[in-house]
Amino acid sequence: MAGLVIQLQHDLATSNKSVTELLRMAKVISSKLDLAEISDWIGHELSGYATSKEVPDYRKVSGARLEVFNPYRGWQLVEPLRGKFAIQQSAPSLELLCEEGGNFPVTADRKFNIESEFGSSVRHWNQRLVFSGAVFTGILQSIRDRLLDWALELEQRGIKGENMSFDEKEKSAAQTQVFNIQNMHGVAGNVSNSTVTVYDYSSIHQTLKQAGISQEERNKLETIMDELSKAKPEEKPSLLQKAEKWVIKHQELLGAGAAIVRKAIGSAHTGETMGS
Repeated sequence: MAGLVIQLQHDLATSNKSVTELLRMAKVISSKLDLAEISDWIGHELSGYATSKEVPDYRKVSGARLEVFNPYRGWQLVEPLRGKFAIQQSAPSLELLCEEGGNFPVTADRKFNIESEFGSSVRHWNQRLVFSGAVFTGILQSIRDRLLDWALELEQRGIKGENMSFDEKEKSAAQTQVFNIQNMHGVAGNVSNSTVTVYDYSSIHQTLKQAGISQEERNKLETIMDELSKAKPEEKPSLLQKAEKWVIKHQELLGAGAAIVRKAIGSAHTGETMGS
C-alpha cells in the first residue's frame, strides 16, 4: 500500500476526487506531522474564511457583475466591475457553485453608489455581486496546485507516511519545511532558469506505471532526469526542452498526471511546446 503522501500525489494527479476530499486527506497528513501552518490553511479552506481574515491571493478574483433588485423589473445588471473581490466561502461551497456560478449579497455598509444611474430611490434597493462558475473553478484548481506542490516537497524530503503513520525522522524533516501559501506557484522556474528543482525519478515512477507508460519510455525519462540532476546551469535549458517533448508525446496517456510529471522534471510549462 502506498504511503499517505504518495497516495495524495496520486489522487491529485489522476483521480476524480473533489477538492474537499483532497483537503481532508491533506488534513490527516498535516495533523500527523504536527504542521500548524498548513493545518490552519486547510481548516480555512474547508470551513471558509471569516470576514476579519485575509484570504490568499488566489481567492481575490475579478470578473464580478453588479446587479440591483428593481421592485418593478426584478434583478437588473448595472455594470461589470473593475478590481478584485475576496471570495471567503469554503471549498465545499465553491464546488457547488462551479456549474452555474453564484451571487453574493452586498451588505448595507458596502453598497455601491449608483444613484446617478438610477436615481435616489436606488439606495433602498438590494445589491448583489454575480460571478461565473469559472471563477470558482479557478480557485479550486489553485488549491489543488498548492496541495500538489506541498506533497511533492514532502516526498523530496523523504516524508512518505508508510503504513498510515510518520516516524520521528519524517516529523523532524517536516518541521523545516517553509509553507508560503501566497507564493507557492510550483517547485520550478521557467525553462531558462538554471536553478530549477528536479525530483528523484522514484517520485513519479508509480504515476507513470499506472498511466500505462512502457518500460522503455519510463527508462528514457529516468535518463533525462538523471542528466538534469547532474547538468551544469547552461546545459539545463536543452534538457528541459527534451523532457517537455517527452511529456507532450505521452500527454494522452498521462492525462492529469502530466502535471505531476512536469513538476517533477522541473518544468513550469502547462501544455505548448517550449521555446529556448
